[in-house]
Amino acid sequence: MAFESTADVFGRRNRLTVGLNSTFEAETDTSYANLDGNIGPLIAADYTWAANVALYFENEHWLTKFFSILTGFQAVYVQRNYHDRLNSPGDGNQSNNEDFRGFSPKLGFLYQWNDQCKAYLNVSGSFQPPSFDQSLETAPDGNQLFNRLDAQTAVTVEVGTTGEAGPFSWDFAVYRSWVRNELLDLTNGQGVPLGTVNAPRTSHQGIEAGLQAELGHAMLARGTGKQDEDRFVLVQTYTLSDFHFRDNPVYPGDCIAGTPIHFYKAELRYEHPCGFYFGPNVAWNVVKYPVDEANTLFAGSYALLGIRVGYKSSRGFEVFFEIKNLTDRIYAATVEPVGNARIEGSRSFNPGNGRSLYGGISCTW
Repeated sequence: MAFESTADVFGRRNRLTVGLNSTFEAETDTSYANLDGNIGPLIAADYTWAANVALYFENEHWLTKFFSILTGFQAVYVQRNYHDRLNSPGDGNQSNNEDFRGFSPKLGFLYQWNDQCKAYLNVSGSFQPPSFDQSLETAPDGNQLFNRLDAQTAVTVEVGTTGEAGPFSWDFAVYRSWVRNELLDLTNGQGVPLGTVNAPRTSHQGIEAGLQAELGHAMLARGTGKQDEDRFVLVQTYTLSDFHFRDNPVYPGDCIAGTPIHFYKAELRYEHPCGFYFGPNVAWNVVKYPVDEANTLFAGSYALLGIRVGYKSSRGFEVFFEIKNLTDRIYAATVEPVGNARIEGSRSFNPGNGRSLYGGISCTW
């Protein structure tokens, strides 16, 4: 539910948005022991209820023709109710009720010197309560144990620009987040797994960049306008994800595990005005990145080559075929972060697909 107004304020352009989002979920779970493929005794039974209500307000006001200021906030109420239907004598009744309240303000500045190009600065807060997947841990006997956690909060500063000029279009942003109580899977000083806990202070900083360049046009197809000409386009994206612990006695200055640090993607694409297109592409994880928070185990770098061929009509019909990982490279597509791989083992790698063919059809109207 949302309300939006674009009426002028004080004789200047203004855009006001107010909205309310709410989600509710109820779930009943029952787990039995697996005895050589047969149903064994009851080991876990619970009922969960989750409610999320978010009120948001945002107002963008143009002080001049080119410069605007944005103010806003999000107020959040979250409820987590866990009812233990098993009430195991060994673990006790794990039933718990938690309420979370968060307020996240936002302040932004935008300078748009023409219809295509703009630069911006945003300062914003964020609020993320724990999910049941993070609050619940599985005991050795299979029962679910409830772990009370704090909500994760952060303050983020972001500076960026987007635009088009001649044969180029770009999207570039630099950000830094100061995070409190980040929800992470950690170990203690002796390497004993703690499950999901709140890391008191962490920092996230990085770059998100995209650049598209038209390298040539009107090579095989020419007409009265650009819509009748073919072209070669190079599309590139790059992300830098530099996430660290701050002032942590167990992980002093370590990288937070699980996210590639430098990742680059590119596609060189030929586009014909009839809708046909094709081109090679590459996905490159430039350097190794940590699998565990103690930074004792790393996922290796890799580069994947592919080629994509397709047809897209002006009426919304599209069909494509893509061959991925042409060189049949063995690599880890994703990892499951752990606290310390030397203690918990290294079963954290999710292998990527080898050489494979994909295809698809879509239609929009």
